[in-house]
Amino acid sequence: APVCKSKEVTIIGASLDESVKIRCEVEADPSEVDFVWEFNNSGENFELAPAKFDGNNGTMSEFIYTPMSERDYGALTCSGRNRIGKQKIPCVYQVIPA
Repeated sequence: APVCKSKEVTIIGASLDESVKIRCEVEADPSEVDFVWEFNNSGENFELAPAKFDGNNGTMSEFIYTPMSERDYGALTCSGRNRIGKQKIPCVYQVIPA
């Protein structure tokens, strides 16, 4: 199953209405990976619409994220799935006010 390339939480600073590009890279064999992005704010998890990210570039997915309000700051997670299985530990991106 896919594994996140970066083991640490990535901190991303963004102002309100500022679009930031978040890149999620995984190591996977086979390298055909489908990605799921989720946003977590105070314990609530929301799956993000696939329209917002460039999904199938093998082992990489790029997500354009734009915080519109204070509630849009929090943790984004990205996990990949290939035919072996789903990523156990997601890649985590902490979006904070810039």
